[in-house]
Amino acid sequence: MEQIEPKYEFAKYEEGVEVPAQPIKRNIAKTMEVTEMFTVYDAMVYLSKVDKAIADKQAEIDGLVAMKEAYEKELKVVEKALDVQKSEDEYQKELAESFATPVDAEAVEVVE
Repeated sequence: MEQIEPKYEFAKYEEGVEVPAQPIKRNIAKTMEVTEMFTVYDAMVYLSKVDKAIADKQAEIDGLVAMKEAYEKELKVVEKALDVQKSEDEYQKELAESFATPVDAEAVEVVE
């Protein structure tokens, strides 16, 4: 399938309409299936906004990654200092044992 390239030309202005002196601010006609009117300046402004949005999002991601790494490092220090996982394992073991203790049949009141 052949790709159709658009045709670009500076737009024609009606008589009496002031034509911008700067070429980057003049309307350009892009003709293909439809004709769009835009200026190079508008496109450059839009690209600049997109670049800034990308940079802002990347800075946010970088900040979150740094925060995550800081939390992970701190948790390692806490674990090393307090051995929390070992304490939790012991607690869970004691809890399981307390539920597994056989019940004294004579101590249980049977309701009829």
